[in-house]
Amino acid sequence: MSEGAIIVVDVRRASTDPSRSIVARVPAGCSAVRLAITPDGRSVWVSARRSDAVLGFDASALLRDPEHAQIGTVRVRTAPVGVTALPDGKHVVVANSNRIAVNPILPQTLSVIDIDRVRGGAAAIVGTIAAGAFPREFSLSADRQTLFLGNYLSDTLQAMDLARLSTLLTRQ
Repeated sequence: MSEGAIIVVDVRRASTDPSRSIVARVPAGCSAVRLAITPDGRSVWVSARRSDAVLGFDASALLRDPEHAQIGTVRVRTAPVGVTALPDGKHVVVANSNRIAVNPILPQTLSVIDIDRVRGGAAAIVGTIAAGAFPREFSLSADRQTLFLGNYLSDTLQAMDLARLSTLLTRQ
C-alpha cells in the first residue's frame, strides 16, 4: 500500500528550474486518489482510498509549515475516490466507491463533511446521500447550483440540487 502525498510545486520556478520546483511533499493517506480545494482556497481535501478517509489540509500551511498543515482526518465508508468542495465553502462531499469489495456493483453512498467540525476536532460527517455503483467523479454546473456525480459501474449520472442538499441527506 503506497502512502500518497500532496506535492507543492513553485510554478514560477518550474518554468526555469523544474528539478528544484518541488517546495513540499506532505503525506496524504494510503492510495490518495483525488484532491479538491475549497472555493476560498483556505483548505485542500484528499480522498485516501485505502485509508477509508478524507484528509484536510490548511492550504497556506502547505507552503509555510508543511509538517503541520493537516487539519484533520475524517473516516468515511469504504474506498473513497471522488471528492469535491461545495460552493458554500462549508462542506466537502466524498464518494465512497467500495470498488475493492467482493460485490462492487451494489449502490454506494456519498459522505457529506462539515469543514468547521473537522477544524474543531468534532465528528464531521453530517449525513450521507445514496449513490449508484462506484461513484467516482464530481462536477459542478456552470451556475454552481447543481452537483453532478458519475456512477461508473451503474452507468448513471446523478444530479443533485445544492439548494436542497439538506433534504437529500440521511442524517448520521
